Formats: sequence, C-alpha cells, structure tokens
Amino acid sequence: MLSLVNDSDLHAQLLPGWNARGERQHTLVIKTSHEFHLDGTLTPSTDPTPIILTDEWRGEPRFSSLAAADETAPFKLNGEYYLFGSACPAGKQHVTRVCLTLESGHHRQQKALRVAGEHQWESHWLGTVRGKPAQLPASTPLHYELAYGGHTGKQDSDKLEASNPAGRGFNPAAFKITDPRAPLIEYDRDAPASSPRQKLAPAGFGPLPALWAPRRQRFGDINTDLRHQEGCPWGKHAEATMHHCAPDDQQWPGVFTGEETLTLEGFFPEQSTPLQLKLPVQPMEPVLIHACQQRGVSPQCDTLIVDTDRRTLHLVWRCALPWHSPLDPQPATLWLPQALSLSRNDSDEQYTD
Repeated sequence: MLSLVNDSDLHAQLLPGWNARGERQHTLVIKTSHEFHLDGTLTPSTDPTPIILTDEWRGEPRFSSLAAADETAPFKLNGEYYLFGSACPAGKQHVTRVCLTLESGHHRQQKALRVAGEHQWESHWLGTVRGKPAQLPASTPLHYELAYGGHTGKQDSDKLEASNPAGRGFNPAAFKITDPRAPLIEYDRDAPASSPRQKLAPAGFGPLPALWAPRRQRFGDINTDLRHQEGCPWGKHAEATMHHCAPDDQQWPGVFTGEETLTLEGFFPEQSTPLQLKLPVQPMEPVLIHACQQRGVSPQCDTLIVDTDRRTLHLVWRCALPWHSPLDPQPATLWLPQALSLSRNDSDEQYTD
C-alpha cells in the first residue's frame, strides 16, 4: 500500500484512481493558497483553503452554477484557470467591463465580459427591444445565473440550454417569449444581444459543472460494468480533457511554470488601473520511499483558481504515481518534507513571489 506523510504546511491528498487509459494509479494533489494585494504583491495565505473534494453548487444541482469545483481530478491534459468574483464599476454606471488576461513569453489569452444593470426585453410596435439597464450596484456577482441560458422546466420533456441551464433569457419558442429577462453578463465582443431569441455563448469565468455542455460530452459513454478496467467509470471514447472544468477559452496550452502573468481589470472598486500578478509557481519535489530506496517525484501545476472578492489565488499541483495494492507486502510512503512549506522562516529560504 502507499501512504502519505505530510510534514509540510501544504494541503495534500493521496487518492486512488485511474489514468486516461483506465489503468489504476495513485494521484497526489497539492494545493497552495496566496493572498494578493492591489500593489501586485503576493503572500502565503494565513488561512489556506483545503482541497475541494467534490463540486459545491449554489443551488439545485444541474440548475445552478458551482460555488466551488472538485479539485481531485486524477489527471488533466494541460493547464486551466477559472475565477470567482464580482464586477465592480468605478462610480455610477449602467454598464461596465471586466477583463482577465493571462500571458507568458509564448502565449497570451484575454477574455473580456460586459456587465449591465438589471433590465428586460420590452415589446414595442416595432418589435421586441432591450430595455435600458438600471444603474449597477457596487458589485455584481459573476455567476452564470446572470448570463444567457436557462430552461423551460425541470422535467425531462422540457427544454434547456445545455451549456447553461442556470441562466436567463432562454427563449426557444419561435413566437413566444417565456423568459423576458435579458442576460446581464455577455461577451464584450458580442454584446449586446439584439433579439430575445438570439442564442449566445454563456459568458463567465467560473468552472462548468460536469453535467453541462461541453463537459458532459467529454466523458463519452459511462462504463457501468465494474469488471471492466477494474471499475474505471469512463469508457474508451472519453477525451483526455474530461476532467477540465474551466470554459474552453480558459484552457492553457501547457502546465504553469511561474513565467505567467495574470492581469485583472474591473474587479476592484478602489483601483481603476489593471492589476498584474506573477504566478507564484515554485518547484516542489516530494519523496517516494519504497523498498528502502528514495526518489523524488515532480508534481506539475495544472490549475489556477482566482477569487477577486476574497483576493486570493490558489494553485493546484498533480502527480501520477504507480499503483500500490493494499496487499503489497512492501509498503511505500510518499513524504512531503517541511522544506516544501510556504511559511518557512528566512533561514529556511522563505517563499518570495
């Protein structure tokens, strides 16, 4: 069997599972938490957030968005990032803009959303038009409930927007408006929608539930034969990205190395200029001890989680390890030494961003 000995102050989990080929493996998951400040500095969190072991919904599963996403995936193909937070306009505005940019020396991704005050579709003699947005509150939560989507009911025969059943403004009927609420969060490049029947890409920075498109399709046919591949729940047609939960335009072409810069704009009421943060990715090497031999293992950082309301930044590392049966006469130990701690003192090479 394989056991975890954690002498560091990092949150870590050692979990049984399967790799992309359906073969048994152990997965080491490590999470670090940092607090960021509006001057661009980062410090290790005084109250690190534990590893999220399962999806946490804002309301009824399937028909609400995620307040937190499961971080225990056995593998990810590349890196991904997602954000929880609010749009905070500077002063009295009816419409504002939030923007997230992630870039390194080799790649750059930017995503901008338009956020409007409460309004609805209104019927006029010339047709249906969008009403004037109300003044924005001090902060508008960037939840998928405020983006395009929704459903006509919760029965199997009812219709829903597969990529966001939690949203608003879903009107599938040709001549009837069933949801007059206009979406408040839209992609800046597409906004504003001109018709209540216009199908939009749901706009948001948060993680997507496994039951929503496109994540649901990535798993392929679920394996119900527990004898097949030692109980692996996914079949041969599952995609390598099945455990990615960020929107498609928040997938990063590689793991995070510390060369990346995150830029946030429109999330902080007291700062109108963009905030830049260097990702605090630090090398770490736990030790695998087996059969009186030691070797280092190298987790890779594949997930970035940003919370602009709490002003925290979390990084998740992952590493696949060979399967050790509980009946193995030679037990193995995975050791996280104290030297990996983020809260080391100066004599222990204190973490710096």
